[in-house]
Amino acid sequence: MRKTILLLAVATSLAMACCTPQRDKDLSSIQQYESSIDLQNNKVDTEVGNNLIMMYTDFATKYPTDSLAPMYIMKAADVAANIGNPATAIEYLDKVITDYPSFEKRADCYFFKGFIYETVAHDLDKAKEAYTAFIEEYPSHPMVNNAQTIINNLSLSDEELIKMIMEKNNATL
Repeated sequence: MRKTILLLAVATSLAMACCTPQRDKDLSSIQQYESSIDLQNNKVDTEVGNNLIMMYTDFATKYPTDSLAPMYIMKAADVAANIGNPATAIEYLDKVITDYPSFEKRADCYFFKGFIYETVAHDLDKAKEAYTAFIEEYPSHPMVNNAQTIINNLSLSDEELIKMIMEKNNATL
């Protein structure tokens, strides 16, 4: 009797696993992989990062109309930036901006694009263009003032920025 119950339980588990849609299996794989690495502290080596990028983009390619597709492409951009590949990161952000015009975090993609140009690619002209595009596309977004401040300060050296911050702090005391 025990063997029959055990075999029935195993058969039921296998049947349920076989009937699980591939999308759910793909999501589970991504979640397991994400939990096995330290994404919070940006401690992702290149190989692990590239594997995660591949998982994200494969999901988005397989399920382009899924609500998670643009989020995974955006996550792929984040990982690409964190492993030092700003060109790929920008490419993914541009894909979200172009292919998912109603994506709830589309504004974040515009802003993040400027941030990547500024801090990872060190291309201040492109950063200014990206931040300007963000401001033009989302003029009432809460981050517009931050983007404008960044644009105003892009040309300043680190020393000039520190001096300006210290002067502002002294003026408010």
